[in-house]
Amino acid sequence: MRVKSCTIRSNHQLVDALAENERYPLIFLTLEAPHLCANLLGSHLVPHEQQILKTSVKHGQSFPSSPHIQFGKNFSNKEYKKLQLLRSTI
Repeated sequence: MRVKSCTIRSNHQLVDALAENERYPLIFLTLEAPHLCANLLGSHLVPHEQQILKTSVKHGQSFPSSPHIQFGKNFSNKEYKKLQLLRSTI
């Protein structure tokens, strides 16, 4: 299988990219540098599941952006950074 390297800019793009492929690897990297592969899983989508993902992406893009979503992302990011800082001091 050939893996295409790309930059995903949004969750919609990620799901759309997954929907385009029947099989794809899930690569789990460590959080700490040098970000080594911690686990590798294979995944398979049947055509019906691919269509569901494509429909979900189209449906999701029709919703307006919400400030609550951005707040949640910012809050999660701040908490994650706090955890990283705490782990580095231990």
